[in-house]
Amino acid sequence: MNDTRRKVLVVDDEPVIRLFLQELFEDEGYEVVGTQSIAEGLAALREQEFDLVVTDKTLPDGTGFEIVHAAKALEPPCEAMIITGYASLDSAVMALQIGAYDYVLKPIEDVDMLLEKARKAIEKKDLARELLELRTRVASMREAQPARTPSSNPGACVNELAGDLPQLMKLAELGSLLPMLTHELRQPLTGITGHVDLLLHSRELDTACRRKLESIRGQLSHVHELVESLTSYSRFARGRGLVSIESTVERALTIFPGLRSSSRYQLELDIEPGLPPLRGNANSLQQVLVNLIKNAKDALDEVNGGALRLRARRESEDWLVLTVEDAGPGISEDVRDQMFQPFFTTKPEGLGTGLGLTICRQIVEEHGGRLFLSSATTGGTRVELHIPTAPVAAPVGAG
Repeated sequence: MNDTRRKVLVVDDEPVIRLFLQELFEDEGYEVVGTQSIAEGLAALREQEFDLVVTDKTLPDGTGFEIVHAAKALEPPCEAMIITGYASLDSAVMALQIGAYDYVLKPIEDVDMLLEKARKAIEKKDLARELLELRTRVASMREAQPARTPSSNPGACVNELAGDLPQLMKLAELGSLLPMLTHELRQPLTGITGHVDLLLHSRELDTACRRKLESIRGQLSHVHELVESLTSYSRFARGRGLVSIESTVERALTIFPGLRSSSRYQLELDIEPGLPPLRGNANSLQQVLVNLIKNAKDALDEVNGGALRLRARRESEDWLVLTVEDAGPGISEDVRDQMFQPFFTTKPEGLGTGLGLTICRQIVEEHGGRLFLSSATTGGTRVELHIPTAPVAAPVGAG
């Protein structure tokens, strides 16, 4: 469609908003189709090919999520943006989970920003189309040529890159939404939490009321955790220095005193003496360890405890390997393939954000390392961090 006008589908039951969006995109040279319901929008997607869908979240016969889901199911997928006057954390997370490119709040005050988001969304669709063509060409090359070793087969390298691109694009698009989410959520969360804490300090509360407030406080803590996870995902701490792996392990373990004091866990530490320091951010690396240890502990809790092993060793002159291994129930192969996807979690609702491993891998890769996860069907999960050590000539300093 590069030689024709770009096509935009607008789905909104408010005539004023629908006409405003139609005129806005038409003035920019887009061909626009306006619909006012889920049924009309789905019919339009079946009949025509669009570069972008802009849909209201709340419609007379359902939610705009249905439109987004249908658009993303196309081949190649059509990008979609959700516009709503009733923002919530749940709906924003849902929008990300089903693949919406962005989540825009009404009233739309900055039309230039909206048009810029639309342009970038269409560029992303073009990239997906090129990716599909690349995969087709690589498949043809593989059929036409005899098998070679991966190191001597450029087609295999291209195919590996093509396989990673959809996930990379999915991770990159989160950046446009996360700063808005965290900014909008922090202030009301802080206010609500403060009022709940004040009420809990009152001596006049009866037992039932206190129990309900404590439940509210617990849920607020979970939302705070999600917001902080989003913040950690959207930025990487920049302060770097020399980091001791022994100190990082010990600081991470202080957050879980029960691992050493409770008889239900058997903590095994095997830190090779004299390990060279890492060059990186101490807080970020500690965050990785805390996430991995927490996941291991949660796995052990499912089977009433067991062994948790932490090992650090020198793999070569320039690399360290840190291993976190638990004797929990393990992870099935089909689930294991999804563990690094944003917002995917195997934990019960309310107990996990689905961002922990995604953030861990991002931090490790920012340090020039790699993170690997393996699990046996008979039980147990093992996570390995391969991280480069600091250059020998690096100046001595604290992480």
